Amino acid sequence: MRETYPSQNRKKYKRTNGCSRAPSWPQVAAALFMVGIVVLQAIIVREIVGVGSAILTLMLVFSYLLLAIIVCDYVWLIISDPVDPRLLDEPFTERAKEMLVWCEDCKANVHIYSYHCKRCQRCVEEFDHHCKYVNNCIGRRNYASFFFFFFNLILFLLLQFGQGLWVVLSCDSGNSNKWVGLALAIAAGLVAPTLIYLAVFHCYISFCEYGTTLKYLRGEENENKAGKSKEAIGEVIAAQKEIKIESEIKGGREPKDQ
Repeated sequence: MRETYPSQNRKKYKRTNGCSRAPSWPQVAAALFMVGIVVLQAIIVREIVGVGSAILTLMLVFSYLLLAIIVCDYVWLIISDPVDPRLLDEPFTERAKEMLVWCEDCKANVHIYSYHCKRCQRCVEEFDHHCKYVNNCIGRRNYASFFFFFFNLILFLLLQFGQGLWVVLSCDSGNSNKWVGLALAIAAGLVAPTLIYLAVFHCYISFCEYGTTLKYLRGEENENKAGKSKEAIGEVIAAQKEIKIESEIKGGREPKDQ
């Protein structure tokens, strides 16, 4: 096993989380979208509370509770560091050494399932993908938070869609809040289906043989390579059988049934 210099390498690239560099445009757009949703909801709060419906009031309270959880989770995804712990001088057992490979970029031994992110210039254990909306990698250390964030965000947007639709249906045509409710329902209704699709996709890869998005994308290529390998092995075995039969015939023996 090669010698490892994790501490020196850690100081080299310095990319530890989504705040290590300037925010990306998708990251800014995602933050502005959430702020816009909150502003639209704040405008129609009086309409919702004024009805006096217990269900709508509970929906409103639940929405703000979800919003607080979403903001905390979003901030955590940005500031979390999903780097392979072998680069942090963390000790590992002798058995774990069998699962290590050498990374030429990090100049260190990392886990066999780690992947070197070219954007962050670091190896991430069980790398799933680089999320441009949080400007950070998603891996073993923060994948659970990422999925929890998705789930809460979907619930939040569905609640906003329901509240906005209710305002549209209940307000008079002359009420300006009706158009605010319509904007809220459209914004939430357009984004929610995409997030639901991504959540279903991540549920699928989590409970199948792939486990991560990277393994899923590579799995299709690996299956093709595996198929070609099987064909090549079959050709080699067939050629060996022919050579064996020819040698038996030359030796004056009857070839055995293969």
